[in-house]
Amino acid sequence: MAMMSIALIFGGGIILFFSAHYLVQSSVAVARHLRVSQLMIGLTIVAFGTSAPELVVSLDAMLTDHADIVLGNIIGSNIANLLLVLAIAAVIFPITLSQSDIRPESVVMLAATIFFGVLCFAGMIERWHGLIMLTGLAGFSYAAYKRSSTNESDEVPPPEGDDDHCGEEKPGRGLALQIAVIVLSLILLAFGAEIFVRGAVALSRLLNLSEAVIGLTVVAVGSAAPELVTAVVAARQKHTDIIIGNVLGSNIFNILGILGVTALVSPIPVSEHFLEIDIFVMLGVTVWLTIYCFTLKNIGRFTGGLLIVVYGGYLIFILR
Repeated sequence: MAMMSIALIFGGGIILFFSAHYLVQSSVAVARHLRVSQLMIGLTIVAFGTSAPELVVSLDAMLTDHADIVLGNIIGSNIANLLLVLAIAAVIFPITLSQSDIRPESVVMLAATIFFGVLCFAGMIERWHGLIMLTGLAGFSYAAYKRSSTNESDEVPPPEGDDDHCGEEKPGRGLALQIAVIVLSLILLAFGAEIFVRGAVALSRLLNLSEAVIGLTVVAVGSAAPELVTAVVAARQKHTDIIIGNVLGSNIFNILGILGVTALVSPIPVSEHFLEIDIFVMLGVTVWLTIYCFTLKNIGRFTGGLLIVVYGGYLIFILR
């Protein structure tokens, strides 16, 4: 049983890596073809697509009466996106925050996170809360598109010294083909994440972990694997706008989209376990990134390393 779980984790990881590579490559090509910023592509197509595993996992958990996994998945994924995904990408290549104005998106992420926290302390996330979230997501997506379409100058040129030229459109590879590659890559990302999460959950259950802890750690990190691999690939290709757009967009979509859809399916009770530290960690790192977006120009390797240490400490605390 343990060997099968490890094989699923390994196989899912391979699928995630290659699908993320082609997702980034084609997303950059489409951004340049349509003359929209890479940040916009990261905030929408890449972010929503890489969050697909969280949606699948949350709906499945809700339909099988595992509410703790639903909330653990969303809270844990948002924490992992900021303390792990963003951090590892920054260690590989410093993330520039000044190339595009991401402050409005960071404020939306903060507002969504605070709203989520308030609902958690209320003890129940109702269907009408889900409707509010989905309406907010639709408004955010429209506003992001309108803002991007009026700021075409944000489009980022190919990074100097990039020998792979991974973002360039090659002769004969038209827009339709690039979009088809994006769709296929997103499907493979969801498939790879599903395999990865199945193996990871099976392995952790062998270790007798609670559902809340499984949701906050194994399921959260597993379903955030597409964001992580996509960020790593983008960092290696020096497409920092895709990295920050992916993280901000994923965290917004996790709350307004995934939680919204799941709440519409069925009201979600909030376990007191999440109110001890997890909500505060999620709020804290979200406030930190928002302040960072307003005051500093980049997230360097030192900061990335420090965030990884903080995430390690958080995992040790909840697994103690």
